[in-house]
Amino acid sequence: MSESPTLTPSRGAVGVGIDDFTYTPPGRTSPALSGLSLEIPPGERVLLTGASGSGKSTILKALSGLIPEDPPEGTDPSAPLPEPSPVPGVTLMVQNPVHSFVGATAGIDTAFGPENASVDPARMPEVVRDAHAAAAFSSPLEANPYHLSGGQQQRLSLAGLLATGSGAYALDEPLAMLDEATALAVRDAICAATKGLTLIVADHQVELWLDHVDRVIRIGEGGRILEDVSAQTWRSSGARSDETFATSHACAKRLGDASALIDLDVPATLEGRTLFAAPVHVELYPGELAALTGPSGIGKSTLIRHVLEETREGVKGGKRAAKKAPFCAAWLPQNPEKSFVARTVLEEVKMGAADPDDDEAARAWLEATGLAHLEEAGPFTLSGGEQRRLAFATALASGRDIIVLDEPTVGLDHDAFGAVMELIARALASGRAVLAATHDARLVHACDRVIPLEAAPGRTDLLENAESTPTSDPAPAPPIPRVPHPPRPIAADKLNPLTILGIAALAFIGAFGMHTLTPTLTGTLLTLALIPLAWRTPARLMARLAPIVLAALTIAWSAGILSGKPLGELATWQGAGVEGLRIFAMVGPGAILLEGLDPTRFGQALAQRCRVPARFAAAMSSGLARLGHVFAEWSDIVFTRRIRGIQQRNSFALYAGATFALLVSTLRGAEVQALAMDARGFANAQRRTWVHDARFTWHDAWGLGLGIILLAAPLIATLVA
Repeated sequence: MSESPTLTPSRGAVGVGIDDFTYTPPGRTSPALSGLSLEIPPGERVLLTGASGSGKSTILKALSGLIPEDPPEGTDPSAPLPEPSPVPGVTLMVQNPVHSFVGATAGIDTAFGPENASVDPARMPEVVRDAHAAAAFSSPLEANPYHLSGGQQQRLSLAGLLATGSGAYALDEPLAMLDEATALAVRDAICAATKGLTLIVADHQVELWLDHVDRVIRIGEGGRILEDVSAQTWRSSGARSDETFATSHACAKRLGDASALIDLDVPATLEGRTLFAAPVHVELYPGELAALTGPSGIGKSTLIRHVLEETREGVKGGKRAAKKAPFCAAWLPQNPEKSFVARTVLEEVKMGAADPDDDEAARAWLEATGLAHLEEAGPFTLSGGEQRRLAFATALASGRDIIVLDEPTVGLDHDAFGAVMELIARALASGRAVLAATHDARLVHACDRVIPLEAAPGRTDLLENAESTPTSDPAPAPPIPRVPHPPRPIAADKLNPLTILGIAALAFIGAFGMHTLTPTLTGTLLTLALIPLAWRTPARLMARLAPIVLAALTIAWSAGILSGKPLGELATWQGAGVEGLRIFAMVGPGAILLEGLDPTRFGQALAQRCRVPARFAAAMSSGLARLGHVFAEWSDIVFTRRIRGIQQRNSFALYAGATFALLVSTLRGAEVQALAMDARGFANAQRRTWVHDARFTWHDAWGLGLGIILLAAPLIATLVA
């Protein structure tokens, strides 16, 4: 832990605890925790372990005060539910770090906690620098959190917690999605950064934490404490039955001399990025289990997507067949929620199954995956491990010859891991082939074939070997960049977001003065003159202007057709052109300058200059910062549904269903993000400060003058004409 005073917790190590705590999640009839009491004294380091779905994540939320206790029996059911009360000095790291990000850049994201604590903005660069050093986060301050590798995302999430100066940290499976080397590095950073503080970690990987904790608590079904012992006692008692994996689960070998189900040379460059050092040969036979291995973020998921596309029916010699060619492989995605489409667990297994009407077959798969007791539960109400098992059941129920798994054992305890291996063995024995991208050494050991991936030279995004270091450097901390590092800086980046909105509003009002050709052409030319101010890349510019151009052409065409004038006369289309160009001049300036409208700066400007409530502004800017991630998530949902064959490619049903699924996923993600924000002091923030001052500069004076020109030019052109 750094000796810098900026990271010294204001309260020191704090103790946490709950007493006779009962909690029933929304949508569930039975409580996840029932009468649980747990006390953790200040400075103690505790590991929570136990079966998947036992309630470890819920216990961490309860200890952090982020979920409400069930009201006492006899309480009026119509009465409002109690609100959660975050515990001061306790911060929570959620299971998926992507859900914890609130800033458009790494520096702004880490500064979120200090902002909630009203830290002086002049000190925030030092606080952020020290937190990044303590968490061994090595990416630039202007890095986009959503584009980082898995290890760097975990480090950034940890840095955001450390910057709060809290005395207790609750971490939910912080190593789950990481390869072994990265997991060890992140674990060491966590242990060093929280030295002397209270630490509660929920994880299945007991062996990784045993030498770094004081106490181990084993959780059973319903959050019951099955065992609460010192780490020394746990170590001396030897392995327990739920932590051992029987080697008898070894998988079947290749069946005879059958032809390969997959025989592909995957190029080193995929989706516009050179990921691998050389092309990757992927070969898979019936009855064979193969593993794709490599460091976190190397591109295993991207490679899998390529394999899934190239193994579709009708694709020969690497040439794509018709767009609606069905997929040959079943897929378990890294995030199982993206594949869910049904209301209940049983219906989920039946969707896309070989026989969608066979309830008994679906129940058999639920029984095999240990989910039979949850057949009426909603898929989104399951724990992370239960969701993964459900996705596995749907893949097996599809009856396809190839099953592709993306990190299939993440979040599974050892018993659940053994059950998954039994399912894989059954699939292999029936002649199917399984390809798994994995970090799990146990799964790799059981494979017939291992396909290691080597990163292309210069992949700096995979560097995870930074160590937690003290921050005794007397040099001033570098300033926190205001905007993400763009592909190409533009003049609009220097404008206050409120100025950009002002220019757009003035141009919109000025367009109402365009009734004849001269003022309309004047406004159109001025709009086009704005393009150099916001020209970052041609593709990004066209993406914003294309809908406006299409709308203008549509209106011009409609105006000409409906004018009642002869269509062969020039005057008819001149009037129609005025209508179309007016629309372009009305909304074009805002669309062009939108490139410089950064969501974080927009929220800061609203709070500081327009006196919008700080909580609303911060929540809005964090939501806008997620937009790029939301679009990528929509694409993943569409791809997943196409693979399952639930809707045809490019059909209205496919996109409508995916959009609804995105809405559900976004709401759930926003719920987790809100919880993560509250865990960093957002709920208790009485008066926030801001890392940047949303001041107006002389650039804004020029911008205001430009807006006045856009407003007045049509009127002047009319008078001159």
